[in-house]
Amino acid sequence: MSHCHTHNSGHVHHHASTTEIQDANKAYFAKGAAVHTHANKAQFARISSYVTSAIVSIGLPLDDEVTRVLDYACGSGAISQALAPHVKQIVGMDLSSDMVDMYNTAVSNQGIPANEMHAVVADLCTQEDDEKLKGEDYQNFDVAVCSLALHHIADPRIAVQKMVERLKRGSGYLVVVDFRKHQSVAEMPGGEKLQHVIPHNGFVEEDIKKWYEQAGLVDIEFTDVGPKGKGGRGMSIGATNPETGEAHKFSREIFLVSGRRA
Repeated sequence: MSHCHTHNSGHVHHHASTTEIQDANKAYFAKGAAVHTHANKAQFARISSYVTSAIVSIGLPLDDEVTRVLDYACGSGAISQALAPHVKQIVGMDLSSDMVDMYNTAVSNQGIPANEMHAVVADLCTQEDDEKLKGEDYQNFDVAVCSLALHHIADPRIAVQKMVERLKRGSGYLVVVDFRKHQSVAEMPGGEKLQHVIPHNGFVEEDIKKWYEQAGLVDIEFTDVGPKGKGGRGMSIGATNPETGEAHKFSREIFLVSGRRA
């Protein structure tokens, strides 16, 4: 059953239920995990380097001897790999078992110990608390990162809240990287098939700031992500349809927003 949701920005979007969107994303990435990752490998590495540079530049407390990071909706691990030299431990979470397998295979192939970097299948937005995620290994992170994934999540507000709950009180930071508001996904080539996979056409700062504040975050700051001197303005992004292998390019403005748990 679909429903209508109105954002503060005045845009109205019709999108599927939370369960339908979760199932659509699982199917999409299960079918095309390898295609999606390998076809866009260079792009992922490029964007991950920009994201990491932005995180370092805003002065988050990163220490390779103490900092623990949660990489939520981690995919195959591009952000984790880029952040690894700056932190002690990274735990990835993703609802796609195929992506988690790729993440852990890459870590193993590089000889990185699992206690330094590993991923688990998890969806923090489900109503039921997952027993395996209640242990200390999955709590009290110094930093939680969600990069170019929030637009895939049915209820971003809940996702923000759930990530914040796993941060250290008083010092833990949430970092979200995503697209600024853009044209409807349905208007993109092949976009009509992606509306259940991508329920949000980017975000406006007011909505993100509101969700951050509601989750108990302070010191909220926005910055552009991209090549030095250009910010996130008009970065070229590629997407590959896992069913057909057809590639499309489009322009997006990418932002990073950080906030500290009070």
